[in-house]
Amino acid sequence: MKFIDGIQGLERVGALKAAQELGASLDVVKLSFFDEETWNPAKLLLRDLAMGYIAIKKAKSLGATQLATGVKGADLADPDLWWLSYFLNFGKWALSLVGIELIFPIWNAAASDKSAEKTKTKKSTTLSKKIFYNSLQLLPEILRHPFYRMKYSKVPISIPPGLTFQLARTKEDLEAAFKLLHNAYVEQGFIEPQDSGMRFIIQHALPTTSILIAKMNDVVVGTISVMRDTPLGLPMEKAFDISHLKVKGQRVSEFSSLAIHPDFRRSMSGVIFFPLTLYAANFAKNCFGTDYLVFNLYPHHADFYNAIFGSTYLKSQKAITEDYLGAPAAGIQLDLKEVINFAREKYDGLSAERNLYDYTFFKNHSYFIYPASDLGSINHPVMTPEIFRYFFMEKSKILEDISLLEGQVLNSYYPIEAFSNVIPMVQKKSRADMRQASRWDVKLVGELVDFKTNERRCVSFTDVSRWGFKANADIEFKIENLYTFEIKLTDEKIAVIVAAPVWSSRDEFGFKIIEENEHWHEIIITQEQKLFAIAA
Repeated sequence: MKFIDGIQGLERVGALKAAQELGASLDVVKLSFFDEETWNPAKLLLRDLAMGYIAIKKAKSLGATQLATGVKGADLADPDLWWLSYFLNFGKWALSLVGIELIFPIWNAAASDKSAEKTKTKKSTTLSKKIFYNSLQLLPEILRHPFYRMKYSKVPISIPPGLTFQLARTKEDLEAAFKLLHNAYVEQGFIEPQDSGMRFIIQHALPTTSILIAKMNDVVVGTISVMRDTPLGLPMEKAFDISHLKVKGQRVSEFSSLAIHPDFRRSMSGVIFFPLTLYAANFAKNCFGTDYLVFNLYPHHADFYNAIFGSTYLKSQKAITEDYLGAPAAGIQLDLKEVINFAREKYDGLSAERNLYDYTFFKNHSYFIYPASDLGSINHPVMTPEIFRYFFMEKSKILEDISLLEGQVLNSYYPIEAFSNVIPMVQKKSRADMRQASRWDVKLVGELVDFKTNERRCVSFTDVSRWGFKANADIEFKIENLYTFEIKLTDEKIAVIVAAPVWSSRDEFGFKIIEENEHWHEIIITQEQKLFAIAA
């Protein structure tokens, strides 16, 4: 058996040691452009790629079935060479495609004094990461995505006692989440340090945003925000076009404000990240009525998400921008109806720690705590007037510079008197009038009933009020004609409404209620009571 390596300096010692352990002869290939004294990451990667190419050609000519490399144990233990084990494992997988096994008997001898004295700066580490990710991008997707799934799709088999995932409801939990996010954004260079030590935006004030948290023994160790679309739009719409998703009554939510406590990023990142993102996706679909999730991420992170979760780049003219919070970003979308098909295709039948299909759709996650979604309710307000005042008046100046539209939207979501002292009025309507006209976001499925033919057709209700509702259906409704709808709330309760369409837009229709039963009023009262409960 021949042992082949491109070697120079200390690398030669490692290769010789490995060859001796294997009882193999050694063919030396010297790559003169690599100078170990400079420790240039770009040249290091080029050397390894060139070495691999030469080694494969040589191995094929010899009929060899194994290749070995003399990597040093000290290098694998070096945090600045964090990418090395991934590179070796990727090489092992890639070589297996051509029938060659890559083995690396690690040389654990002490490095020379010169090697031990090397100190690599954070700048060189960042450069190494960029080189690694950029190199992966050179591979075709058919190779790159399976590699991501092989290396990173590892779900936690068990969850540590005391770890839960839930909606942040208290001032203390919200503040801890906002501080965690602030520190992460400052660390990444997205924002300058704020006096409050917190990071939040106007959308965080709305009940259409839920701040979700991971808590370890009552300490917030991770957070992500789910923001459903409103007339204000989503934050990422400042850079990306998502209008193609806002059709046929589909609801779009943005994953935003993701942060994990630094103490948990290394040792427990998988234990936090996968459950937190799964909890957020389940929350978005089942508690928020979301059809599509959108994200903006570093471009190489976006490629990772696409490989692991089955998301795709935004189907719009501009899916990548060079400047989002001062950094390049890619916009991606995830169809929550299709996730199960992707997971089944890519993960079904794999081992427990890699089976995202089983983990996502069949495992019982007792540590996930969801809010109740009574009678189609998809808003989960937690901002009491006192909490609202604390964050948006005392700890920030967001309300001082709000636009007319922002003021109108805030008032429409908090139409009761208890919020009159914390949310500025931007229109002349009284709170009582606003409450009477308030529309409430819901996700309800009902039926259009034709009593003459006994035909029933499915209709989706997306918002409701005391006097009307908005619905979506593949039906040609005629303006001002009367139609009868039924919504089954329980086996004993069916809301019955007679209504006439007064406007239409594409396949959305606005209806004026002509007649209704008491169960329709129950739907409206349920929505109102959520606000009264937190204001009490």
